[in-house]
Amino acid sequence: MVQIRSLRGRADYRSARSAARRAWESGEDRAGVSIELGRLDEEFGDYPAAEQVLSGGVRATDQLPVGPPRDRLRAALLAMRVRVYRSQGRFADASPVADEALLLNQAAFSPGDPTACEPLVEVGRLRQDVEDIDGAEQVFRRAGEIADKAAEGPAKSAAHAITLGALGGLERVKGRYASAEELLRQALELGETAFGPHSLEVANVLNDLGITFKFCGRFSEAKPLYLRALTIIESGVGPEAPDVASIYHNLGGLEHARGDYLAGEPYARKAIEIRERALGADHVAVAADKAAYASIIDRLGRDDEAESCLRQAVAVLEAAFGPEHYEIAVNLNNIAAILQRRGELAEAETLYRRSLRMKESGLGPQHPALANTLNNLAVTCQRLGRAAEAEALFRRALDVLQAVEPDHPTIRRTLRNYAKLMGSRGRTQEAAALTARADEMTTP
Repeated sequence: MVQIRSLRGRADYRSARSAARRAWESGEDRAGVSIELGRLDEEFGDYPAAEQVLSGGVRATDQLPVGPPRDRLRAALLAMRVRVYRSQGRFADASPVADEALLLNQAAFSPGDPTACEPLVEVGRLRQDVEDIDGAEQVFRRAGEIADKAAEGPAKSAAHAITLGALGGLERVKGRYASAEELLRQALELGETAFGPHSLEVANVLNDLGITFKFCGRFSEAKPLYLRALTIIESGVGPEAPDVASIYHNLGGLEHARGDYLAGEPYARKAIEIRERALGADHVAVAADKAAYASIIDRLGRDDEAESCLRQAVAVLEAAFGPEHYEIAVNLNNIAAILQRRGELAEAETLYRRSLRMKESGLGPQHPALANTLNNLAVTCQRLGRAAEAEALFRRALDVLQAVEPDHPTIRRTLRNYAKLMGSRGRTQEAAALTARADEMTTP
């Protein structure tokens, strides 16, 4: 175990995996080694191997004396199985395993044991995946309380890095970007010390921080973070690992947000190619990749292909999550935008309203992620001759955007659309003021 952890600490993941495989096959500390090998197999995208190893580790705990040491190992093994299931989009399989891991965690770990934190975070991430935001926060904060009580040392720093990173990602989902940035910067600083600057743990925080900057409009700060994360992941686990696809997905999304669709298309396409090879065409992450790709190619004039990709993505996501998931709402908005441009306004309005209701249900009525749909619905209402309703929607879109950077492109787009509405109603002074605000904004 010492050799495995030492190699991992040097970011030599291939050698760590080989050493862990040898130790596992020798039967040496089968349960403990299974945690490390299962983690490494998951990071390399070899999910069947990870499942086999972790199942063997759980069976090995059956041979250990009953008591807290055995239960701590079992909780960690089960939590790693949750991670493997999550990576495959198998949320229904993960849920009962997470429940068992949580019960063992509560019973077996002392209040200040930092090794309790990672299993808790894995359970919390599953809850976040299935949009149980309150449940995720509860588990993450419990992990944070445990980390706070831990004795000073590397284990405490690692526990804090993992927990702060999880909380930071959750704050981003809630639209609290300033809080997310603060937590993720703390996680990055601690993670670079605890795991090393070239570790996969650090790459994950860099990616989360990049996403946060993208959402609040700080595009020039996001890209270097993504590129650094990409270098770490490709160096650590190779260019075909599923996490590499995640970075390409995000790079494509960043270029889409900046309006550089030609630059974004190859990134988004590469994400699909890598992830399909690793996971198959029907995986939820591949569906998300195809949806992101569709948003880009739609802007390049390939709207029929884009609509087909989006509808395929919705079908996969509905099968995995049911009809009310946030990602489905995003895709419905994007399908509606295609229909709107074609002049199919009634169907577009129906999809926009469904998307908006789903976003409000999952995120609350003031989340910045509502703004795009509010703006689009306002434009549709204007074209349908309902100017007063459109004006109210534009005002609400600008209101929810107060949490983002003042030069965010969605603000600019909303101001320009709102100005057109005011001009069409003869309110020329208001139209001029809105246009001036949009013109004053810098180009990202």
